[in-house]
Amino acid sequence: STKYDIDLNNFSYGLKHMPKDKIKILFFAPNRNDAKSYKIFSNLLKETSKHENVMSIVKTRGKHKVPKNLQGDMYLEDAHWYPHTSMVLINESDISVTFGSTVTKECVMLSKPFINIDMKKFKHLDFLNSKSCVRIEDEKSINYETFVNTAVEIVRNKSDEEFYRLREKYLFNEDLGNVSRKLLDFCESGVAK
Repeated sequence: STKYDIDLNNFSYGLKHMPKDKIKILFFAPNRNDAKSYKIFSNLLKETSKHENVMSIVKTRGKHKVPKNLQGDMYLEDAHWYPHTSMVLINESDISVTFGSTVTKECVMLSKPFINIDMKKFKHLDFLNSKSCVRIEDEKSINYETFVNTAVEIVRNKSDEEFYRLREKYLFNEDLGNVSRKLLDFCESGVAK
């Protein structure tokens, strides 16, 4: 996808200017129809609000609005598509928390750690699992009291080499600008035949 050719450092929601001692946790709010994930999201957000060293950012789709009491320190819906709001937020945050979403692919492509709490029956990209890409598939595995410490530890131990290997094995590694070039080359090769 050409979305990986955008230099995201040219776009900001101001998170880069937050104090460095604050960990920026980006929550991708689950759909309210997924009651189990929504309850976990609600509990995690309440837990992070107890920590002064945490900034909680909540991102959702416009069609899945989140009530005021669950909007964290910063709340965004899809503001624009190019670059996508999610990609800019992932780039500016320290870690993302997802709920069975394919946005984990964007996290890996941007070398950003995530915790994917996946209670869904059908699993998306479940192979993206490592020290910096944590999957939780059982609510009993969640320790709400130590969640923030766990997130901080994952961020602290993040390895660019680990993300490189994940991209190499499951996705792709390309320099900025090369994805579009490769797509055009592929299209031209099909036309020439």
